[in-house]
Amino acid sequence: MSKPIQVIGSDGNTYILKNQNVYDPRIQKWVFWDSMFIQEVLVYNICKYLDIKVPNCVIANIDQAFIENAPALKFEHRYSVGFHFASGFIENIEDNILNGYRMLIQMGKPYIKTPWKKFFQRIHNTDDIAKIIALDLLTANFDRFGNEGNLMIAKENGKRYVYAIDHGHCFNGPSWDINKRQELLNMANPKSYVQKVLSDLHTYSGAPLSGLGVMFKALDQHIDVSNPSDHSFMDVVKKIENINTSIIDGWFNNIPGEWYVDKINQISFYKQYILKKKEFIRVLINQLAMNRAFESYTGGELEWRESRTGTL
Repeated sequence: MSKPIQVIGSDGNTYILKNQNVYDPRIQKWVFWDSMFIQEVLVYNICKYLDIKVPNCVIANIDQAFIENAPALKFEHRYSVGFHFASGFIENIEDNILNGYRMLIQMGKPYIKTPWKKFFQRIHNTDDIAKIIALDLLTANFDRFGNEGNLMIAKENGKRYVYAIDHGHCFNGPSWDINKRQELLNMANPKSYVQKVLSDLHTYSGAPLSGLGVMFKALDQHIDVSNPSDHSFMDVVKKIENINTSIIDGWFNNIPGEWYVDKINQISFYKQYILKKKEFIRVLINQLAMNRAFESYTGGELEWRESRTGTL
């Protein structure tokens, strides 16, 4: 799958450079994920809006001289000349501990849930956990729910922070295809759409809907929904519901034109998707709570900062 590489930019800083040309071992072919870069930048901007800790992103210009001086980029990794998405390199990542836990997973150790819970126990930005779950519901980033590689822990000034990373597969996949537009049609039937999303969560987590996958069962310790009138999701849902057309337009500023397959229709899709999907977030979180996705849930329908006219 996608294997980013570490590079040093002309500014002297280190970046993680991504590529839309990817070898897919499932079909044993190289594929081109034509929407991955757009979605990385778009979700980066949503993260900044929601105040979620995320590595900085830049648009990296790969020129012919760079390719010629590093031929493996072209022949082994299939990088091409042009603009690429790159994220800032984060220092002091806890790779050693994380890799140890991954090894336990690969060995099929039954006690893996305890190490994961302990791994995420002492993080400083605990408020980000509810924000990340809401973000993933908004952007259909269900890959994170059962994937231990889409969150990162790093130390900063002696404190451990969780970072949200890897958002190229949001919005129903990394390619501009019929699946994206079909999702807008699905939203036209709210009741069946909510059930579809819950079913998708089940599929991606690899477990019954008693949690959000291995990673989020560990992170659930930082979610508090015990009081329906004062819970972890209140502020982030309010902020999501306040997203408007003007805010979304700003998120597309500075995205290179060459990244688009069909710029007008793609921007229109993402805009419609976000504006429609934001109305489902409180409903989905309520459904997750009632399905015992959160251990702190004690019953009752969750309340929100602002009432809303109409129902889904």
